[in-house]
This record gives sequence, C-alpha cells and structure tokens, in this order.
Amino acid sequence: MKTIKNIAVLVSCIDEEYQNKILCGITDYAKREGYNVSVFNAFGGNLKSLKQDVGEYNIYNLIDYSRFDGIILLTNTITSEEVKDRIIQSVKESNICTVSIDNTLLDTYNIGIDNFEAMSQMVSHFVEHHKFTKINYISGMDDNCDSQARLDAYKQVLTAHNIPIQEERIYHGNFRYDDGINAIDKFLNSNLERPDAIVCANDVMALSAIKGLQAHGLRVPQDVCISGFDRIYDAKNYYPEVSTIERPLYDIGQLACEKINRYLNAIPQEQCETIRTKAIFTQSCGCLKCKIESINDFRIKSYNKLSQYRSGVMNMNLMASDLAETSSISEVMSKISKHVLDIECTEFYLCLCEDWCSTYDAERGFVDNIITNGYTNNMLCMLSYKNGTFNNDGFKFPYKDMIPNGYHDCGNVYYYAPIHFHEKCLGYCIIGNSSFPLQSPMYHSWLVNISTCIENVINKISLKNMVNELDKLYVIDNLSKIYNRNGFYRFAGEIYKNACINKDYVMVLFIDLDGLKYINDRFGHHEGDNTILEVAETIKVCCTNGEVYARFGGDEFLVFASNYSEDDAKQLCINIEDRLNVYNQKSEKPYKVGASMGYHITVADENIPIANIISIADSKMYELKRQRRKMRGQPVN
Repeated sequence: MKTIKNIAVLVSCIDEEYQNKILCGITDYAKREGYNVSVFNAFGGNLKSLKQDVGEYNIYNLIDYSRFDGIILLTNTITSEEVKDRIIQSVKESNICTVSIDNTLLDTYNIGIDNFEAMSQMVSHFVEHHKFTKINYISGMDDNCDSQARLDAYKQVLTAHNIPIQEERIYHGNFRYDDGINAIDKFLNSNLERPDAIVCANDVMALSAIKGLQAHGLRVPQDVCISGFDRIYDAKNYYPEVSTIERPLYDIGQLACEKINRYLNAIPQEQCETIRTKAIFTQSCGCLKCKIESINDFRIKSYNKLSQYRSGVMNMNLMASDLAETSSISEVMSKISKHVLDIECTEFYLCLCEDWCSTYDAERGFVDNIITNGYTNNMLCMLSYKNGTFNNDGFKFPYKDMIPNGYHDCGNVYYYAPIHFHEKCLGYCIIGNSSFPLQSPMYHSWLVNISTCIENVINKISLKNMVNELDKLYVIDNLSKIYNRNGFYRFAGEIYKNACINKDYVMVLFIDLDGLKYINDRFGHHEGDNTILEVAETIKVCCTNGEVYARFGGDEFLVFASNYSEDDAKQLCINIEDRLNVYNQKSEKPYKVGASMGYHITVADENIPIANIISIADSKMYELKRQRRKMRGQPVN
C-alpha cells in the first residue's frame, strides 16, 4: 500500500496574486506526485482590525505538525510579527523538513530572490537612464525582510549617486492597495517638490498610486513615473503598463515541493536557493511599450475576470440573504449545503468548537464561551460532504485530528480557514479539491458569510434563552421555585379553557400556611422561608396527576386540576397533611408547620372566571380555619 505523504502550507491572503501563483505551483506538484497538501490560510490584515486578525490567525493554532512530512512557510504574507515568531518556533520544535519562501530562516531550506539586487536595478534605472533626482518610495511592512531589503536598496542607490535621502519622500505601508493612494496624498501635501518618480515595493501599491496621481490630475509617466515589483497580471495589462520586477512565482511553488521531496528521498541539495528575477521597463517609467502577447487573449481573460466577479458578487448576496433567514444551527447547515455544491469540491467539513454556543448558568447567568487562542479539545463536525453525500449529525472528534476521519487518499488539496466573529473562535472549515479558494475573489466573503451567520444564530439562541429565563422570572416564585400568581393564571387558565369547552369538572384547592407571622416574629424570617419551602415541596410531591400548583401570595398556595372528584380532592388534602405531620416529627424545629385548606369543585363555565372559583375555595378554607380555631378556643380573627 502506498504511503500517504502530507505537506502543510502556512500562508495568509491567498486571494493576492503573489500567494496565489506560488500555491498553484505547490498544488500542481502535489497532485502530480501524489502528495496531500493542507493549506492553512488566514486573511489577516484585510479588514484593518486587530480583533479580526486574532480570529483569522488562530487557524495556525490548529496545526499538529507531527502529522505532516513537510512544511512550506510563507510567513512574509503574515502581518503579525508575534504570530510569525510563534509559527517559526513551533516549526523548529517539530523537527520536520521545512521550506521557507522569501524569508530566510536558520535550520530550514530557503527559497527566495535577491530583493536588494532586484530593487537596485529598478532605482538605478530611474537615476542613470532617466536622470531623476527626486525619487519617492512606497515601502511595505517595516518588519518584513523583503520589504526592508528593497528599502535598503533604494537608499543605497540614492547614496551612491549623491542624492540625499529625505524621509518625507518615503511612505511606510503594508503592501496593501490603500497604501498607494494614502502615500500619494502624503507626498503631494508635503512641502517637498513633486517627485520625478515613485518606486513601489509591489505592484498592488503601484497600481493604486497611479490611481491616486490621476485623482490629483497628474499623468503617468508624463508628470510622474511609477514602478512596482512582482509583475502581477493587473500590472502587466494596465494602462500605463507598470514597470516592475518579474519573478517566477509558480516555479517557486514547484521548487518548494521538490525540496521536500528530495529531503524525504535523502537526495543532497543546497539549503538556500536564489531565484533569478528580471527587470521590466515599460510604459509607467516612459520606456518602450511591452506588447501584450495577444489582445484577443487579454480581452477574453478580462471579460472572464469581470464576469466571474459579477457572478461572485451576486452569489455572495444570495448566500447572505439565504443565511439571514436561519434561526437554528440545523437550518444554517441545511442552507450552507446548497452553497457547498456551488463551489464544486469533493470534500467539505464545517467544524465548530464543542461549546460554540453561549450557555446559561444559574449563578453566573448567560456565559459566552469565548475562545481566542486555540480550539476545544473536541470539535463537532456539524456538516460534512464526501462522496456526494452530506452528513449533519454533528459528530465529535479530537481537534488534533484536524480533519474528521483523517487523510485516506493521495493527491488531495485541503484549504483550512477559520470560522470566527472578531476575535471569538467558532471553529474552522475545510474545502477539499476545489478551485474556488484560489480562483474566486469571493472566497473570503464566502467564509465571512458563514461566520456571521453562525454568530447571528448564537445571538438568536441566546436571546431566546434570555426571554425564556425572563419568562421564568415572570411565572416562577423566586423563593419556592413553583409557579407564582402569574404562572398560575397562565397555566391553569389554559386547562380551564379546555375544561369549559368539554364541560369538565374543575377543582381549586386554597391552602393557607398556619402561623407564618408568628414563626417570622419569634424565630426569624429564615425560618419563615423554611416553612414556605416545606409547604411548597409538600404540594409538589403530592400533586402527581397533572395539577397546576402555585404560591399565590405570601402564605397562600393554590392547586388547580380538571376532572377531579370529591374523593380526589379529599385525598389530596389528606396527603398534604400527612406529609407535613411526618416533617414535623423529624424536623426538630421549635414550631409546627401546618396549613388550612379548602377546595371547591364545579363544572367549568366560560361565563365564570377562574378567580370566582378561587374566591369560593378561599371562603371555604377560611370557614374551616375559623371552625378549627373556635374548637381550640383561639381567636377567630
């Protein structure tokens, strides 16, 4: 039997072209060579929220490195330095073959480019070929090694050509689209002369910088030249076409897998490999136009991308609307099933933390089981799809297994993504063998729809539970824990309505606790409370035939029942008295717990309010109490 080999890839923001192309290389190699690839992806930094980033980056805490034969790291795509350090430390402790891309690490295989040399070519081109001296720079993250090498190259080229470095001409960004626009606003609002050229640390920022310049009425390259880095599709096919640095991202992904394969087969190899880059000087710096390979192919690709985007937006809107109608987790899973079929995967798993929903505690109230770091020891697979069949049984499995039922075949690609609401971890989902995560720009929105829907259901369940608890407060006596006056009228009233329709006999038993004021005054209110509790418990134990019983007032209790005979009512009174007598014999209390009772039985009549029957039972109880006091020589009133 062929041994299954597994590779883990740790990456963030796979919807960006840099990550996307590398992953295409990795996944194509894995399918060809029979490796399983598990891509652990976050969308950190996308929404500019620290809480959101905590929820996204938590997916890396799921990984059990011992289950993999090789690891590929793209930590340069992760914006959190703390998260990167934690990942690198965990990988080192695992002693598993690791390949780091574009971030040189000790004790790992490394693949990268010479960022310093590549950027030096671009900046030197502006200085030497175009004779520019006012060159601004839009940088990536300060703690990113690629970003730092490119910035260092910019500064060194300027220094080598005796051009002063002015910090106001440098904008520190995060490789994001907004950085280009924000940088242009900063540059044009400064006191410095307008730049001749702006060098950007990647193409995404270069494209947005062009847009920012155009918004200010400036032309590229006639007024300001621009360059980027990476040669992404949009930069290559934009007008003006962006001068940039081209690197073989797909080949880097293939090479990363090949290095793991060589290691596993004990084939000697270099620890570090530097991939050659190529500087492309074209329209945005005022150089020769690079002809589009095929205008027809470009038109087709552009149409397909636009069509895919429009279709994706429509599907996301439909999905959001569909999921908004749900009010229970079973409804959520049913709705999600339809959208799983749309992404054409062979496997899908939606796994939630075991205590994903808030719970109610009698002492603490509602408890929101918030997890922000890691997962519960056991996970619940709320929805699975494999071999064309859905399962929503919610079966339990250890979180260290990561994927329910484990890996059983070769050549599969699994995309792991967090399910969370802000920093609150709800679980994660796995998509197996689908082009959707890499090819659709809506993958992140798809995940957000699921996360938001589950959080909404949690809120709905919590609200429902809260209403139920408030309702209990409305109908349950806080001391005796049996119905209060409100509860009596609600539940006895329902039985009374049916009895009126059927012309059944109904019975109301009025119970008045004897001597409560005396017990409170002589022995304290805690003993008075004990007396109330004992009478309530006695009534509860003796009512075994569907009766409704309640504490009607301070020392008054009621029992209501339908289809009761005189014998039934008398027996109930006897049972209550007997149980109180037993209590008095055993309690060793300095007082006796007793109660006076009176009942009334009549045919239910919709023209006679239940309150009238209670009043008659009360009068009978009082008459019996009056007679008993008279016999004992006690005051009647």
